[in-house]
Amino acid sequence: MNHLCIFDCISYVHVELDRRSKLDLKSKGCIFIGYRTNEYDYWFSDSENRKILRYKNVVFNEKKLYKDLLTERSTS
Repeated sequence: MNHLCIFDCISYVHVELDRRSKLDLKSKGCIFIGYRTNEYDYWFSDSENRKILRYKNVVFNEKKLYKDLLTERSTS
């Protein structure tokens, strides 16, 4: 069960070179929303572009959840 991650945690996905220019950021902050059933990849929500994305190269930050991010934005 160690390979399971917490839903709605903030994650950083690696953006491939063919999807970005040379000066763009190499990672993008997204929200983890689920697993793919038949392949080893994850589903993410991109709140900036309002899209659902699928990636394999990911770093999960399970200590920071989406609801925590919303409360930080509402208080500032």
